[in-house]
Amino acid sequence: NASENRGVLHHCASDVLNLESMLEALNSIDTHLPFTIVTEGLLLYFTNHELRQFLENMFTMLARSRNATWITDLVTQENLNELFTCHPGVARSVRKVFELTGRTIIANNPFQSEACVQHYLDEFGLCVDRTIPLRDVASRLDLSIAIESALRERIVGSRKIWSVSIRK
Repeated sequence: NASENRGVLHHCASDVLNLESMLEALNSIDTHLPFTIVTEGLLLYFTNHELRQFLENMFTMLARSRNATWITDLVTQENLNELFTCHPGVARSVRKVFELTGRTIIANNPFQSEACVQHYLDEFGLCVDRTIPLRDVASRLDLSIAIESALRERIVGSRKIWSVSIRK
């Protein structure tokens, strides 16, 4: 029920390649107020066609409010290569996830670099408000298993958290 008070956090499943499904997710919030859409570990699995559809849909979603923000991890080919070379166990785990998706992630990832990310966002009327190096966030995590800081740095690499909005 859209009028039900649910607090400040809303979680809803949505087919991000289907605009109607995404717009349905907005029914539970007041788009006159600021809101944030968070995606994580999503875009690196998309084909170029799927990525373009998603970015078009995301622009439409963010355009519903003057104060909407998208927080995501835009993973570049460089980031993926860092993951594959940081630690054999991490590389095995990443390869297994890719195997299960049936996709060739690095070869199909259109984000060769951060400049490519910027190009795609510009093309769809989106702009980067700021980025936060993942290492700044990861260093504050209280993990259940101890990971030496040098290994944590290698695993995190140059990945960033991106804050994106529509170009105004």
